[in-house]
Amino acid sequence: MTGQYKVIMAALILLLVLMAIAHAASLLINDLRFTRAQTEVSFWGRGDYNPSQASVRRAGQALDDLLYASPNHPAYLSVRANSYVWQAYWVSDIALERQYTRQAVRLQIAALKSRPAHPHSRAKMIEYKERLHNIEY
Repeated sequence: MTGQYKVIMAALILLLVLMAIAHAASLLINDLRFTRAQTEVSFWGRGDYNPSQASVRRAGQALDDLLYASPNHPAYLSVRANSYVWQAYWVSDIALERQYTRQAVRLQIAALKSRPAHPHSRAKMIEYKERLHNIEY
């Protein structure tokens, strides 16, 4: 082996290692963003916790960003669906309530398609569809 060949191989290996580190860092950042948004949404409706509009927007935007990067990620889809259900619960405008609930059903169906054997996804989809049919005009 020539010295030049060794340098090229070392550079390629270094490049692969750096790419792996960048990918791992990206996954970690996404996991942290998801955990923060999921935790926020999980507190909605518990006890006397009432999220601010800014918190609702931040959680929704984080989940939308994550779904943009991974559109079929079942956990992202399911938590975003849950956030829409809560938004539907809080609004007084019937048209907006239906819009939020439709979004929740659409996302929960997509989550179910990503993991069809997951019973929680199926139960949530049924719950969200029932809410859609129970909205009074």
